[in-house]
Amino acid sequence: MKIITTRDLIKNVATRWYNQYFGAEFRGSRKDVFDRLNNLDTDTCSARDVDNIIGNDDWTELKCENCNKIFGAVIEIDTDNTGEDGAAKFCFNCIKEAYEKMKGR
Repeated sequence: MKIITTRDLIKNVATRWYNQYFGAEFRGSRKDVFDRLNNLDTDTCSARDVDNIIGNDDWTELKCENCNKIFGAVIEIDTDNTGEDGAAKFCFNCIKEAYEKMKGR
């Protein structure tokens, strides 16, 4: 379990893009996007800067899987113990709600 922020997503977006598209398809526009992402100052750029390069907000958006709201930080729980795609993301309010429900049992 760990806390993930929008800044965390921004800081590793070029690496995640590379890992997603590396291989035979890593040329042309995908490589151009990677180059542009890699040239960002990830300490200061905004999620919108990243979104404008990629063309959508899928790479910078943190959505709670319980309430479906967007947050700047979520708690990520590795549901399959791989550290890969099996991670579920929850906001503080939903984690707190779950805790309150469990507390009385």
